[in-house]
Amino acid sequence: PQTHCEALRRVAASQVTPTMALYLGLVVALLFVVASSCRLTAQGSYYDELHQATAAFAYVRGHPEPEMFAKVTLLGLPILNMTYSGAIKTAIYGLFLRYSGAEFSVLSWRLLGILLVSSGLFVFCVLAGHRLPLVGLLVFLVFFLTDVTVVLATRHDWGPAALALVFRLL
Repeated sequence: PQTHCEALRRVAASQVTPTMALYLGLVVALLFVVASSCRLTAQGSYYDELHQATAAFAYVRGHPEPEMFAKVTLLGLPILNMTYSGAIKTAIYGLFLRYSGAEFSVLSWRLLGILLVSSGLFVFCVLAGHRLPLVGLLVFLVFFLTDVTVVLATRHDWGPAALALVFRLL
């Protein structure tokens, strides 16, 4: 019994190597994408998730300057969607629309939030993972992946929830 306890203490105190953090980050980011993207378009769009998307059309050639959800613009491009909400995700999606030539879709809009959070999760693992004990990192990741609120808020991005979560992870 004493040796088992000692072995458990060593595992609990073991540090994550940078290579282990990289692979763990990749696996967890992929798991998050899979968990968050099942039947992604089954539910219709919602006002609070699309308010950031409408101003993205300002980045597409031939579209007029947006009148709604572009409270502050610079050279016709939105800087603030609302007086309290920056247009960062709007700019990312707008640039995607412009350079890919893709049309707006609920699928691509929702995938953007999911990919942002999964990339933030990956970077978190790479930057902080090797500074944490293995057990602590694993507990955090299990709680993160199984938190339904995180999955739902990322899928539908009610307000700027996905981007805010990325910044917290970073």
